[in-house]
Amino acid sequence: MVIPVKIDDLEAFLTVVQTGSVTKAAEQMSVTQPALTYRIQSLEKTLGYQLFERDHRQKQFNLSAEGREFYVIAEKMEMLWKDGKAISKPRSGKAISKPRPVYRVAATYALNCYVMPSVCSAFWSRNLPISMEIHAMHCNECYAGIEENSLDAAVLTRTISSKLPATPVWEDKMVLVCSSSAEYNGEIHPSELDPEKCIYIYWNPEYAKWHEYWFRSARYQIRSDNIRLAEKLLSSNPGYWSIAPLPIVKTIEKYRELKHIPLGGDSPAWPVYLLSKNPNSTYNQYMIEDIRSFMKKYS
Repeated sequence: MVIPVKIDDLEAFLTVVQTGSVTKAAEQMSVTQPALTYRIQSLEKTLGYQLFERDHRQKQFNLSAEGREFYVIAEKMEMLWKDGKAISKPRSGKAISKPRPVYRVAATYALNCYVMPSVCSAFWSRNLPISMEIHAMHCNECYAGIEENSLDAAVLTRTISSKLPATPVWEDKMVLVCSSSAEYNGEIHPSELDPEKCIYIYWNPEYAKWHEYWFRSARYQIRSDNIRLAEKLLSSNPGYWSIAPLPIVKTIEKYRELKHIPLGGDSPAWPVYLLSKNPNSTYNQYMIEDIRSFMKKYS
């Protein structure tokens, strides 16, 4: 026999965890402390385990190991309850709302971390009648998602197939990035760089060729498959350097003590594409517009 969890008990549990206090939780929920405690005990009885390790002397409720695991589930349960309640009850005489169509977008790792948060915020501010799914994927996974119709669009920095239309969205320059305390200043030519101090990041085939041309005889000490790790290494190792796209570096500079230096010579380009079977759809055009707006701001 399955005993359903009461939503009031679930709310009591979440409020205690979020406020850190039974007293504050009771005040927030406008109930007495004994009533709130009863709801917690009722939930524990339903689940069959203790959610809190009680310290009555200090009047503290610390989550038990089971409570920490259940908290993650409880948040999802509350969200599902609210979603279900929203579509099952008409408001102000209006018809029951229908599920929104979903716009499914993926982006490669660096774009997803540094570009897409601002882009999606701008996109969502348009108050479009859709829901949105955002995924971080490798380039191959993006192509597979578009081909299998599990994605509506993918934002990436290289193309691997001519079968699907990739719309050029933006192209920017690559720059040297290093600790703000590093001695690098002014424009620097690749021939002036110590390859043994390089943190190599693979950006696209063109960049790989450029790097091979200038540093073919040298072996980098560190290779990273993403700039998130590289930014931490660079900020704590002033002698090291890496090459990265200007808009991403400017985004990182807002919270890390890093700086960028222009590259002399024929520096590699960093293109951005939107991959979709229907690139001219309204939502894809909005996405392209918002990506370009972000890039202009940080170029």
